[in-house]
Amino acid sequence: MPHRALIITSDPKLRQDIENSLLELSLDLHHADGHLRTMNLMARYHYVFVVMDLAFSEINSVELIRRMRELEQTPILVLSAHATRSEEVETLNAGADRYLAFDYPLDTERCLANATAIMRRYLTSDTQRYASIQISGSGLKINLNLRKVFLNGQDLKLTPKEFAVLSNLAKHMGAVVTKEQLYQDIWENDYDTSPDATLKFHVKELRKKLSRSGAGNLIETAWGIGYILRSDSDISP
Repeated sequence: MPHRALIITSDPKLRQDIENSLLELSLDLHHADGHLRTMNLMARYHYVFVVMDLAFSEINSVELIRRMRELEQTPILVLSAHATRSEEVETLNAGADRYLAFDYPLDTERCLANATAIMRRYLTSDTQRYASIQISGSGLKINLNLRKVFLNGQDLKLTPKEFAVLSNLAKHMGAVVTKEQLYQDIWENDYDTSPDATLKFHVKELRKKLSRSGAGNLIETAWGIGYILRSDSDISP
């Protein structure tokens, strides 16, 4: 499966220029032309970089960069046709990785060079390997850096123990994780029969929050053994 990249602009001509500049990278390109779609896509998919038109956005563009940073550490390349020094400083301080000033039409070679550089650095770092886990088909993203879980961009506000249970199951997606293993990993104690009720309680509360938020019943019980986390595509109707 090709890597994904996200283009954020409401300008059709600029979007086409950006897409043309990235052709040789053979990416699966997604597009957002509004704040809500941007946040939903960022929550649902893992991108190797984002190219953002700074003139875009129905909210402050710098604020949008900050919100994207709360979800993920994906590199952000900002394009500005009205470049100023103060704008560049503010944008980079908000979390953008590169700031590229341009005049129309877009210099596709410079855009490609900058995008390739931030993608290469990201893919060879540990950041992208451990930043997040996505649950296929559910819109659920587990951000390991922030220790938060998002469903379509919304923070589910899990307790520390609920987060630990879900992230542990996600690291073994589709496989049974025994109760003993969960307890030892999360509580760092040897497992015996007494903590069983504690673990069941946290799994029950976690299931409630996932169900109320529309993620469905992703956690299955392997009776007498432990639990399994499945993606939506693995669950029979």
